[in-house]
Amino acid sequence: MSRIPKSYVGYALPTGKDARVHVELFADVLCPFSKKAYLKLKEVTEHYSQKGTPIQFKVVNAVQPWHPQSYYLTLTTAAVNLLSKKKTQSDEVAFKLLDKLFQSQEEYSDENVADKTPNQITKQLVDVASEVSGLTQDEIQQQIKQDSTVVYVKGQIKYARQNAVHVTPTVAVNGLIENSVSSSWTLEQWTEFLDPILQN
Repeated sequence: MSRIPKSYVGYALPTGKDARVHVELFADVLCPFSKKAYLKLKEVTEHYSQKGTPIQFKVVNAVQPWHPQSYYLTLTTAAVNLLSKKKTQSDEVAFKLLDKLFQSQEEYSDENVADKTPNQITKQLVDVASEVSGLTQDEIQQQIKQDSTVVYVKGQIKYARQNAVHVTPTVAVNGLIENSVSSSWTLEQWTEFLDPILQN
């Protein structure tokens, strides 16, 4: 089994496909601060798209050891993306699932999954993923078991580690980690930060 994923890891919104400025969010789906940053960066991405100066927004799953069940959310998202991308050539379905998972973080908290087995957690996730993506539960279950899905998830985690990502959220702009970024930043703070970079 190759240890290298067959495509660049992470999920990118298609609006910024040809953008000059790339913003990568290293996020744990169960981290409340990652949720704040994710929702705000989607807003920021839409803001620049409407202005005609799109940025590329990309999410890389960085599973934190204190959220062990986050691995199953990440695995399910990867499986859905690998399946849907064959049909759509984009990561849009992965973003729909991430939207749903971030909004329902509490369902997968330690308290709510403490008595569940990994198979039970996965079954719960597959039900949600099927509803969001339109893929069948069987398709998703089979893809979760594929080596390519595990390699893709490991690829995201390795990518985060090689970039010395220790906390979530962490943001990189044009490939460089920017530690000044905060999950509490407003749209105005983001534009103050990004506008000078976007200027010719």
